[in-house]
Amino acid sequence: MRTAVYQAGVEDGAPIVAKFYRPKRWSNAAILEEHAVVASASLAAREIPAVPARVLEGATLHEFDGFRFSVFERPTLDIETFGYEPRDYLLTHDFLPVDVRTAWETVVSIALEGVA
Repeated sequence: MRTAVYQAGVEDGAPIVAKFYRPKRWSNAAILEEHAVVASASLAAREIPAVPARVLEGATLHEFDGFRFSVFERPTLDIETFGYEPRDYLLTHDFLPVDVRTAWETVVSIALEGVA
């Protein structure tokens, strides 16, 4: 049995992701170390997107009936966050070579219109 990951609906809220850990595969210390790394400020400082385990009752690792699990927020994939904002950031910070900027803007505009 491998680690199992499931999306679960939440009444009156965004869905969450529950990750169930394989028995005898990972120690609690190893799982908690992973949680600490993902939640660390160093990933955010390097602009590495990561979703930390949710803290519930003061802990990120939980157990029920012998099964260990963690709960994670589910980021919403929307056109603003994953389309317009990155486009605007690239344009504002001059990441694009001048000779391809116009073509790039045109293609991105067409793609974003298609998504919208």
